[in-house]
Amino acid sequence: MKQGGKASPFKFNIYIDKLIKILIESGTFFKLRTRSKSVLAYADDTTIVFKTIEELGYAISMIENYCDLFDIKINEKKT
Repeated sequence: MKQGGKASPFKFNIYIDKLIKILIESGTFFKLRTRSKSVLAYADDTTIVFKTIEELGYAISMIENYCDLFDIKINEKKT
């Protein structure tokens, strides 16, 4: 998927939606007021927050594996 291509936003949404579902299904959450969350996403900005370093490391591993599977590159300068 080429960044800036006409289909890029649509394809991005499909891939990011699947990744968010995987992270949510991991069952690891943090509490934000009265709601449990693990992923906060808006447009192409995504934030993951977990209670412990171990949970965060597990989530990062899941993200790395997912990105490798679908040949997704994360811009480390923006991360």
